[in-house]
Amino acid sequence: MKIVIVEDEIRIREGVTRLLKKINPDYEIVGEAENGKKGLTLIEETRPDLIITDIKMPQMDGLEMLSILHERKVHAKVIVLSAYSEFAYAQQAIKLGISEYLLKPIALDSFSKSIRNIEAQIAHDKVLSTENPRQLRSLDNILYGILYSGLPIDGALRDFLLTAYGMDAKGSYALIDLYLGAEYEEIKGRLLSLVKRLLGDSDYSWHLLALPQSKEMLLLISILDRQETERYFRDVLAPQICQAVGDSAVFGWIVFDGLARMKESVGTIRRYLDWNIVLGHEIISYPGVAHIQPTSLSYPIELEKQAKTTVCAFSYGELEKVFRLFLEHLRGNTYSPAEIKETVVRFLWAIITILKEIDYEAYSRIEQQALLEQVMSTVTWTELAEAVMVLPEILSVREKEQHLSLQVRRAKSIIYECYQKGITLDEIADQLGITPEYLSTQFHKEVGLTFNTFIKNHRMKKAKELLIGTDKRLYEIAAAVGYADPKYFSRVFRETTGQLPAQFRKVHK
Repeated sequence: MKIVIVEDEIRIREGVTRLLKKINPDYEIVGEAENGKKGLTLIEETRPDLIITDIKMPQMDGLEMLSILHERKVHAKVIVLSAYSEFAYAQQAIKLGISEYLLKPIALDSFSKSIRNIEAQIAHDKVLSTENPRQLRSLDNILYGILYSGLPIDGALRDFLLTAYGMDAKGSYALIDLYLGAEYEEIKGRLLSLVKRLLGDSDYSWHLLALPQSKEMLLLISILDRQETERYFRDVLAPQICQAVGDSAVFGWIVFDGLARMKESVGTIRRYLDWNIVLGHEIISYPGVAHIQPTSLSYPIELEKQAKTTVCAFSYGELEKVFRLFLEHLRGNTYSPAEIKETVVRFLWAIITILKEIDYEAYSRIEQQALLEQVMSTVTWTELAEAVMVLPEILSVREKEQHLSLQVRRAKSIIYECYQKGITLDEIADQLGITPEYLSTQFHKEVGLTFNTFIKNHRMKKAKELLIGTDKRLYEIAAAVGYADPKYFSRVFRETTGQLPAQFRKVHK
């Protein structure tokens, strides 16, 4: 796989390169650029399989670069890197058809998962790029090819579609996008049986395409008469589907001419499906939904202050009430889904930032990349509410430690965050604005361990995790847990566990 990296920070470019080599040493990095302008030239020259790009860069940002590439029909898979604060840009990037979105700082497991997804997509594209339509075999494969790989509809393919499946490639079609969410696996079988029963003996040519990765089913219906087809969908199909699957399905409706426009039409209706968050179970019909004039959403700064106060008091059990009020605020009017999601991200990250300062252990439990993806991908109000309530649920388990003072909690957070750097009691006391003697006394009194014992135990815990879970060398593990001297680390490890690191690894790995 040929890869181009476009990122203005050299440290991040080098980090991405190292991660790629860890995942697969055979990846070919054909070039790097520090801004979108240079990246554009490089990509057009090298034609990579994958572009990894930042959003905000000097001279030309990543979005402008991707937009130009899109216009020039330069096709490549794209992974966008961005900070959570650039959420609005991420929304625009999604519209440009990016393959993956990753939050900085990049986690190896998330990055590896994204790369594997890209490889699978590329392999699938190659299968669908055959020139002989009969080799594609099924209508599913042909439609997947049009949808994901820009499969050209030439004369041979048009003839094959008409003779084999009765589908006119130049005809008009209604596309019903059925988003099934978390209940996709449970519902898809019932849905297929229902559609077969309703459309099987009708005059319509139709096909139901499964998209498990996005939890969707696409129902393609040939249009005999536009008004009659829309009436049949609204009065017959939609009500019976709702009755069969409950309120789980979200309906999107769009009409297009010619199968060559199927990919564009699916992308268009997908961009509006999350209006279900605001409109409830109404059918999301394009272009009607595009003409909705949303009300401006004011950011609830007082609720943010209330949430921060609750967190700082470690009243995590009370936090759920504040978050419920926040959700009520989001339902106050006809706000745009994008603005609702931006408000959710801003609110969640305000709390996460506070947690990093005062309760690093709780902060470390939050999977920020997964949380951002969960918010960004929500289509229904239920999904959005679940994403919002992730934080109160995680923090509720921390309520039992509320007896610790704020200073001791902050000291523990600094230890959890900085134990690799050889942080000392004096340095932490200086950050907290108190004397080392006072911190030492309070820490021992509230935690039940001396500062030195606590930090040593934490380092040994992390060392055990690395010994069992990785193949790192001893000196690498020593450095990773804050010991410059591997021999000294081994001595401390043996004093704590009764075994040398190598013995511990042999027994437990």
